[in-house]
Order: sequence, then C-alpha cells, then structure tokens
Amino acid sequence: HWDAEAILFSAMTLFIVMHFKSPLKVIAATAVGAGVSYVRQYQGDVVGLPPPGSELHITGNLQADLTSWVHQWPWEMPIDATVARLGGWPMAILSAVAFAFVDYLAIISVEAERPAPGGSRPSREMAGQGFACIASGMGGSAPVGGSLTRSMLAGMIGASSPMMGLVCGFVTMCLGFPFIATLLEPTPKAVLSSTVLAAVLPAVVAPKDL
Repeated sequence: HWDAEAILFSAMTLFIVMHFKSPLKVIAATAVGAGVSYVRQYQGDVVGLPPPGSELHITGNLQADLTSWVHQWPWEMPIDATVARLGGWPMAILSAVAFAFVDYLAIISVEAERPAPGGSRPSREMAGQGFACIASGMGGSAPVGGSLTRSMLAGMIGASSPMMGLVCGFVTMCLGFPFIATLLEPTPKAVLSSTVLAAVLPAVVAPKDL
C-alpha cells in the first residue's frame, strides 16, 4: 500500500543510500526509517514481528540443544507422500532436476554480475547449493537460492569476499532473537524496498553490454 508517507520514506532512503559513500549507509538509512516510523507512529506497511513459533528451550543436553533447530531429519521426511503428490517418481525427479537447474542458473547470474574472487567452480556452486537446501529442508524453511539484488547491495556497500555470506548468515540468525526483532518491528517496508531499488537502479539505468 503506497501513500504519501511511504513515498517520503522511499525518497529519504534513496537519498541516504545513493548520496553517501559510507559502507554503513544502508544500516543508517534503515535505522533512520525505523526511528522516524516509531516516533510518528507510522500506520503503513511495516516489517512487524516475526510469526510466533515454538519456543527455544535449553535442556542442558548438548546434543539435543545443538540439534533443536532440526524440524525433520532427511529420513523422517514424507518422501512417499511428496512423490505421490507430484504424480509419481518420473515427475518428481523431473521437477527436482528442473528446480535445481533454475536454482543453479540464479547463482550463475549473480556471479556474472559480481564475479567471485579467483573465479567460479560449477561443482563447488552445485555442492554448496545442495548442502544449503538440505539444511534448509531439515529446518523447515524454503529452498536456498541466489539473490542478485542481495549481491548487488553487498557490492554497493563494499563487500567483496565470500565472508559476506558467512556474516550475512550469522546476522540473519541473530535477527530472530525477540529483542532484536522488536527493534526492527517499526521499519517501513518502503525503506527496505528502496534499499533494493538503490542497488539495482544503476544496472537498469546503465546496463552492461553483453
């Protein structure tokens, strides 16, 4: 839902992200947007709190605590029911291969825009995607894929090594803590969309020659 305030939030975010050169400009734009939204009691679309889930309980059992994130182990997943829903093994295999192929192409498109240091190895990319999707399924989440906008945003703020993915993963996990989620709750969605727009806008305005 777009309104005058959402447009102002977008304009403010675009100005901060595209005008300043500091690597912290995205964080600053998000913090300013969340602060203004909180003070003004903004009634538009905001990030809000994450959906309620099962509470985390520390049992003292190291093995149980380290695997508490697992929703289902691979051997517990309803593979037979999934195969039946997809129309049998031939269609299930075809669907899985097609999805893996599209997912891999997404990664390649990201690397074409932001080449990895030292070049790319297709076998390494496929293995990484496979392990990530298995872990995602065990946790009950969606499949893992490449994000061109995230990579372009990372490049815009100066991230230039694979360490970005590791840091991004740890920060994403930290955002799940209730006290951090509460701080992000009033962030307008217009602010987040504008940071993505600021990352991709230069490539749209001045695309690279093929």
